[in-house]
Amino acid sequence: MAQKKKIGSRAQLEIRQCETPLSAERFRDMLETLVSTDPAFNTSFLMGKYADGLRIGGLDQHGDIVIRHHALPEGKTLNLEFRLGDAALVAKIYGYFGSELKLIGPKVEGEDELFPNLGHFMDSLRMSKLKQSIILAESAIESALDCGFDEYDEVLEELVFLKLMNGFAKVHGYRENKDRHRYLQAKRHHKDPRISLYLGQKVQLHQRLHIRSMKFDNVLRLHFATLPRNRFLIGFVDEYTDCPF
Repeated sequence: MAQKKKIGSRAQLEIRQCETPLSAERFRDMLETLVSTDPAFNTSFLMGKYADGLRIGGLDQHGDIVIRHHALPEGKTLNLEFRLGDAALVAKIYGYFGSELKLIGPKVEGEDELFPNLGHFMDSLRMSKLKQSIILAESAIESALDCGFDEYDEVLEELVFLKLMNGFAKVHGYRENKDRHRYLQAKRHHKDPRISLYLGQKVQLHQRLHIRSMKFDNVLRLHFATLPRNRFLIGFVDEYTDCPF
């Protein structure tokens, strides 16, 4: 008997790639017309001035639909990242553009990275053993989609450190330990915190983790809050080039 294909959660992240003959400016103009006129997008709105970083957000959506237009020497492509529950809206985009969008077939196995971007990687951590201590809010996953940081081992190492952080000061030789600065930085409370929702309540993300790239000048920043029972809520992710510690 053939095995039934498992249906994913409506919050599952999906990614599609298309070829297009449209310029970035023309694509954005057409997309803006679609979102502002099609009834399916009545509670949705387009964000982003340039076509290499567009988002369609909405009150009734399961998450943002992120669209990136790339003009490459070999041709123009579009990347679409969305939640499985918003597939019907993505289908509206395909239908509206018609022959101007051509889905690119799956590549040879192993040609792509395991995770297309940081958002997909962080979404996968929700099923790991870390989930007992590290809670990743939807807003963290959505904001991670905009980040180019792809050094996932470094992110995982920092999250493991966060999980164990509260026992760090009890370790013998704490004041001379190479991770003392890392610990104090994570414990610091910042003004003007980001806000995230957790169990229907607004939580202020006063604390931050900073992860420096080993390859480039950018730094990934995880905004988080400490919860009871040695748990941590990661609520927002962004990156920058100048470290403001």
